[in-house]
Amino acid sequence: MTLEEKSMRERIIIATIECIETENINNVTIRKIAKLADVNSASINYYFGSKKNLLDETISFSMKQAFNDFDDIIKDPDTDLPSCLKLYLYHYIEGLFRYPAISKMHLYDPFNANDYDGIGIKYFNEFLNEFFRRYGRNLSYPNEEKEILKLKIVHAFSAVLFIGIFPRAYDNFISYDFSQMESQKLYVDKLVDQLFK
Repeated sequence: MTLEEKSMRERIIIATIECIETENINNVTIRKIAKLADVNSASINYYFGSKKNLLDETISFSMKQAFNDFDDIIKDPDTDLPSCLKLYLYHYIEGLFRYPAISKMHLYDPFNANDYDGIGIKYFNEFLNEFFRRYGRNLSYPNEEKEILKLKIVHAFSAVLFIGIFPRAYDNFISYDFSQMESQKLYVDKLVDQLFK
């Protein structure tokens, strides 16, 4: 693939993300994406073959953006597991709020077709395994079993994911404004501190 082809593919994918964010996944069309990308519909079919392939590659692209920045987010490889978890969850919750529609699209197959074999779930599990491989070895709690630590990581990501997908679910119960970065960080801090106390 030439640099120009790669650039065109990425431009179309970024336009797809923008379209999903503004139109919602159910209203996204090839024509709308083409207009945003400033290409014709035939170009999209040439580069991706189908809308489904384009959406799959968009999920893949956005999941890589969300979950492959290990070294950018956690600078010190000797950081303990709870601190690594906090740093990554700050990044994750920020992305959930910045790109709510694309975040929901990552879960489209499990929500709408009870399909857990799709690319979104695959990437998420690969990320969790890589996260644990990298940072689980720096255990501040050497007596804990691996599976217990993995469960704590799942608890943390699940709690943040739920708030990201349903940010106003608890409006009548707690006074956090999750649209504010300060509240997001406080939520993450309290969550991880509780899990690892």
